[in-house]
Amino acid sequence: MLVEEPPSMCNQQGDPSTEGPPYKEKFAQFVAQTQDKLYRRAFYLCDNNDLAQDLVQEAYMRVYKSRGDLTMRYVITALNTSWYDYLRMTQRRPLENLVCDLPEFAELPETRTEIDAELHAAIGELPEKMQAVVFLHHYQDMKPAEIAHHVDLRPDQVSRYLNRARTKIRARLRDLVRAAPHEH
Repeated sequence: MLVEEPPSMCNQQGDPSTEGPPYKEKFAQFVAQTQDKLYRRAFYLCDNNDLAQDLVQEAYMRVYKSRGDLTMRYVITALNTSWYDYLRMTQRRPLENLVCDLPEFAELPETRTEIDAELHAAIGELPEKMQAVVFLHHYQDMKPAEIAHHVDLRPDQVSRYLNRARTKIRARLRDLVRAAPHEH
């Protein structure tokens, strides 16, 4: 029994279909249907409204230029590529979102190098399996179900590992931020 792929708005090669509206119209419909969901994902990645809008625009441009399949999976891949390109360009690390909820962190730009070093040290102190879970989730953008397959855990265990790792890392960074001298 053959399992059919869900139909996309383009044929399998990514070329515009000769039937129905041209690719440009199909693309405009696709953007209208998916832009809110894609923006939310972009904002989750970067926690910055303007950057999220730029990432979404870049992702859609990549899909349109390549005449790629108009599927959510394809545009999310383009979004992730845009995000990692941005990170490489700015020398930032995706694990910074572990501390983005610390209001004290934003007030101390001069301790940036120290916080980065402390972040990596905190991750290094986690148990090996927990380090793997953190790496796969934050660097490889895997979901708990995918991670579970790679590290021989159940998805609910992976979620617990992620929460415990975040708690440990945030606690260590909070201590660092509290110990830093404040200028008022």
